Amino acid sequence: MDDLNKAAFEEATDFCEAKFQNVQIVFNFASKHLDAISSVFPQSEFGFRDSCIKGLWYRVYGWLESLTKLNSPKDYQAFAAANRGYTAPR
Repeated sequence: MDDLNKAAFEEATDFCEAKFQNVQIVFNFASKHLDAISSVFPQSEFGFRDSCIKGLWYRVYGWLESLTKLNSPKDYQAFAAANRGYTAPR
């Protein structure tokens, strides 16, 4: 591997590692608050809006849990798809 390719590979590896660490931070936050969401999830007296919020929370939690298992430069494509799937708040 020549110096240019080696530098590009190291840069990609550092990028993946930084993304992985960011996902870990967000996943730990979600895990910490999972009990608060879970405790009201099965209660039927909550309305449609609350049910949607809880459903979205679980969807994000599952997505983050999947991303926490992608700790390799080979997983770059999955991280790129996750970045494309993220929409920034307006």
